[in-house]
Amino acid sequence: MPQLPKTQRFLWFLAVPLLVLSGCGDDELAPVQPPGPDLTTVQGAILALEDFYSRQKSTDAIALLGNSYHFVPAIPDSIPFLEPAETSWSLDIEKDILNTLLVPEKVTWLDQVLLEVNVNQITYPSPGIAVVDADVELGLLVGVENWRKARSPMLLTYGLDGNGNYLLIEEHEFLRDDFDPYLDVTIGEQKVSILPPDYAP
Repeated sequence: MPQLPKTQRFLWFLAVPLLVLSGCGDDELAPVQPPGPDLTTVQGAILALEDFYSRQKSTDAIALLGNSYHFVPAIPDSIPFLEPAETSWSLDIEKDILNTLLVPEKVTWLDQVLLEVNVNQITYPSPGIAVVDADVELGLLVGVENWRKARSPMLLTYGLDGNGNYLLIEEHEFLRDDFDPYLDVTIGEQKVSILPPDYAP
């Protein structure tokens, strides 16, 4: 087989790496996208929620919520926008909260968010439903040095969607035995504290 002239051989060696980098060649050399969260288990769905809070990714956190989602605060009277007869807020309000809370580019007083779900027990009361008994902590860094943490016992209810993924459909909050209304805030109070004072659903 005839040899290519030196100039052509040089150009060939330059072209091969360019073809690989541009997507030609073996698929194994193509850039690999990181895998998405494993939502086929309740534990995976919880880890994903914690991760999206800490990285302040509101769109991804919202995607983990089912259409019937609602939050039941331990002290409904402390939630300014709830009417006297209301005991929970809906998915639309939770979206407003998360879009305000989880903003990576935010440069005002809210600089860091940390959600920790410490699971005590997971039960499966009916097919496709999982209930997580957990102690939940939500920490916010206010300004540059004021770290404020809320803690509440909670029941988190997950439902399986059509794709076999667990989505969060209810967060039911309770008061701790040692809760002090003058010193402590609940998770619900912590979440709504980031909304504008005149917020109205």
